[in-house]
Amino acid sequence: MIERIKRALLPIGFFSLLGIAILTVWILPARLADPAVNGSALQTPGIAVTVSGMPVCLPHKNSGAQTLECAIGVKTDDGFYYSLKNPTSGYLRVSKIEFGKTAVVTGVLLYEKSATYQTDGSITVNSYNQ
Repeated sequence: MIERIKRALLPIGFFSLLGIAILTVWILPARLADPAVNGSALQTPGIAVTVSGMPVCLPHKNSGAQTLECAIGVKTDDGFYYSLKNPTSGYLRVSKIEFGKTAVVTGVLLYEKSATYQTDGSITVNSYNQ
């Protein structure tokens, strides 16, 4: 009798453990990476990059009320938007980039999303040429 009960409960235990494993390995990390759930994306180490594009004010994500500030970024020829950040506080490096001229920006890229602006990542600017 006890053997039959054990055999009947074995598949239930197996599928319960399988469900917990799937939740732990696949679903939970994806939910934690969702900015709507966690408030910010998981950060990956930055990669050194050089991108070329036109300096722009980054477009807002929604079409609701807009402010007049300009979040400085670069739009590449293939349509990607990158926000530009200074390696130190203040905007001494980024604020000198001229609009209307192609810029070649070298820095460290983080694949992070902005809650306000359409971006494919942010670049901490080490140098730029125009």
